[in-house]
Amino acid sequence: MAKTRFLCLALNEFIVTFGLYFLCRDWGAVKPEGLKILSLSAFGGSIPPPCIFLFFIFVDSFLNPIPLLVSVPVTTKPLFEVRDSPIAGKGMFALRKIKKGTVIMEYVGEKIDKREAKAREKSGLDTYIFYLDRYHDLDGIHGNESKFVNHSCDNNVRVSVRGGKIFYVAVRTISSSEEITADYELISDKLEKCSCGALNCRGYMNEKSFLKKFQKKKHLSRK
Repeated sequence: MAKTRFLCLALNEFIVTFGLYFLCRDWGAVKPEGLKILSLSAFGGSIPPPCIFLFFIFVDSFLNPIPLLVSVPVTTKPLFEVRDSPIAGKGMFALRKIKKGTVIMEYVGEKIDKREAKAREKSGLDTYIFYLDRYHDLDGIHGNESKFVNHSCDNNVRVSVRGGKIFYVAVRTISSSEEITADYELISDKLEKCSCGALNCRGYMNEKSFLKKFQKKKHLSRK
């Protein structure tokens, strides 16, 4: 395989260099009068240099499976993997250091309206409903690994909505083997308990504004 690749690269260099040589010789500063690059009696005369060069490229595309501008793919270690989580079920864990500001992945799911989202939540079936905008949500049940990002009150990624798509972006440097977590800030009329175990855990996964209103209402009811 390596020998074949070497021969292809060598042939590639020869063909391109050959074409450029004749092209430059004809279009160079010193151009002898009446110089003909290539004469084919069958076509009744000479072929212009640009056509010759294009011919070389055309031949090269068949003889050489490697493009003229060789782009060698860089093999890197995957960014994350899914495995058992101490927070809940499966979780997503970093396999290498992730810098702050890195777009880790897109949350992929079926785009549904709010009515359908509520119906699915009430059905009792597994859902991964994610708020998208005022009118739509995403159900990631048949999406990608992003659905395994667990909630944590001490989250290391945030949600970024761009062009109608949801992305997870690192809010700080994430160490290798650290679980990737987001603050769900659930929009719900009922309290959803949190089990993240973080030192700053607020006890619930609901959005902070809802918890403030709930705590205020609870405080007033005690008076």
